[in-house]
Amino acid sequence: MNTETNKTLSNTDKDNHMKNYPYNPEVISFEQFHEAIGTFRTYQADKSNHPTYDSTYGTKYPGKLSHIHYAFFAVLRGKSPEFTTHDVNSESYRDIKRHLNGLTDLERDYYGARQKLVEAFGLTPQQIAHVIETYGTLQ
Repeated sequence: MNTETNKTLSNTDKDNHMKNYPYNPEVISFEQFHEAIGTFRTYQADKSNHPTYDSTYGTKYPGKLSHIHYAFFAVLRGKSPEFTTHDVNSESYRDIKRHLNGLTDLERDYYGARQKLVEAFGLTPQQIAHVIETYGTLQ
């Protein structure tokens, strides 16, 4: 009995996953897709990216993580960014959708959102735009 676990996909498993792979492999490869997910999970787990609190006054200082990170993470995995909010009609959620849609224009970077995503996911601006375009316009 073989008790060794192998975390890499066999060629057959990889071929089955690739059939459902939504992105153009010339823009973002299957491996880069999985690396981006792992990179974000590491980024999210890093406590230095979380908000901090002043122990004297209780002031909350923002961290590097924001709603746009989680919304893009959902889109990257083919899920609706609606799962990242409590209220789909809120102004902040509408802003996030507008910012994500705006990232398909490589000439603009709304409030540094593209740079935040590049840092957190390790993808290029072109790859980020491709992911959003593949998902379709966020209504």
